[in-house]
Amino acid sequence: MRERNGPGGPQGQGAPADASATKAALGALRRVAFLLERARADEHRSAAFRGAARVIEDLPAGELMARAATRSLTDLPGIGARTAEVVTAAVRGERIEYLDRLEQEAGPAPQAGAGLRSQLRGDLHVHTDASDGSSSLREMVLAAAELGHEYLAITDHSPRLTIAHGLNAARLRAQLAEIAELRSRLGLFRVLSGIEVDILDDGSLDQDDALLDELDVVVASVHSRLRMDRAAMTRRMLAAVRNPRVDVLGQCTGRRLTGKQRPPQRVRRGCGLRRVRRARHGGRDQLTPGPARPAARAARGGDRGRRARPVSRPRGRHLAARTAARLDAQRADMTAIARGDAQTRPCGG
Repeated sequence: MRERNGPGGPQGQGAPADASATKAALGALRRVAFLLERARADEHRSAAFRGAARVIEDLPAGELMARAATRSLTDLPGIGARTAEVVTAAVRGERIEYLDRLEQEAGPAPQAGAGLRSQLRGDLHVHTDASDGSSSLREMVLAAAELGHEYLAITDHSPRLTIAHGLNAARLRAQLAEIAELRSRLGLFRVLSGIEVDILDDGSLDQDDALLDELDVVVASVHSRLRMDRAAMTRRMLAAVRNPRVDVLGQCTGRRLTGKQRPPQRVRRGCGLRRVRRARHGGRDQLTPGPARPAARAARGGDRGRRARPVSRPRGRHLAARTAARLDAQRADMTAIARGDAQTRPCGG
């Protein structure tokens, strides 16, 4: 079987000891989840494998090997017949037929977008299962590291977006503590704190200013009243862009290209949105190459293709680039660009 290059890494060989058995089982479960997400399978299927990985990871030393030997893995909450089958084969160093089938169905990674993909150093907009994502913060960070990224910004939703389980101040502070704990164990890989904060009707932001000041990256997006009157929407977005706490304007067209499509937000042409961004941030736009939304156009001329690069500074607005790369990923499958899903459209007037 060929080496697996995505999250999960290569399958273990032989009859591993307890520690390596756990590593093999976790790698297999996460690889299955990754491939299911890449294939856009029902999210409950990938969630089952990620949940099983968390169960296996928490087992006391020796219990995994013992349960695999006695075929009692399914007695554990969160372990079903299919996940137990994958774990048992991984622990024994045997061929994992279900994983092999998913690998064959996935095929090699498409080369479309490989040039752009090779330039990316990180991602400034991902969600976790704390809001509307399906993977944990730790799983998102591991996936980013295994993709070769140098940094990742965690930007879950703000409290007003209740349908996405937006984080209130207390939950966001708890997440900041989790990020701090991860940072202490990840060496050179940088986990940036952040938020995708709602732009309210009057252009103000849906989170405490003092808390926003503590974050590395603030992405501001419109999620409500998308069909607002053109003049009112223009004032709303201009107010957000002028806010010194905003680093990146997210989803600035509001369009969706797949699934339930919707038209763009109505913003007055020539309103100066791009000029305001240039004055505040040296011309930084967003690049959102997820499959559902078009990306904003990269900065023109000699700045085209420059990469987002975090540098040391107290908090946000620390990107020395004109393009902020952000997948808006909600799962540990962060392969939109590698699949050739990146698209570009104009952003702002």
